[in-house]
Amino acid sequence: MRSNPMKSAPSDSVARGNLLYLVRTLWYYQDIRQLALHRVMSAAPTEKTATKPDRFDLDSYIEQGEFQYPIGPMIQFKAKFNRAAAAHLYETPLSEDQTIAEFGADYVIVTATVRDTAQLEWWLFGFGRMVEVMQPMELRKRRSARIASLSAIYVC
Repeated sequence: MRSNPMKSAPSDSVARGNLLYLVRTLWYYQDIRQLALHRVMSAAPTEKTATKPDRFDLDSYIEQGEFQYPIGPMIQFKAKFNRAAAAHLYETPLSEDQTIAEFGADYVIVTATVRDTAQLEWWLFGFGRMVEVMQPMELRKRRSARIASLSAIYVC
């Protein structure tokens, strides 16, 4: 995941991970829709001209939080990762300013400027105990509260 993993193309398409979306209006409506291409069952050419809402800019649309479920601003992220859990970050960094520093035999410290999003939290939660958020403290506290809440469910 990158801080802004979306890349816009002239056709107003967005690549998010390995998924491709078309950002479009439908018929004569002006509201923007995100169409996941993997869900399209068929398509046919048409003579109708596509319309674009006045002053619509795909990059601005993305920066306003579309596709990332925004929580807050850009943050200075720092976490201790199990070396195996961080392996993919060498090839797919979280941001352009990401650094990875050795931390003993089994861990690395990853720092990066990223957007504070629900997607970031879901991604981190997927690593379980293989990642410890160190900074920012607010993200660490939210992660701790979520873990405590989950732990209360599984009391035996």
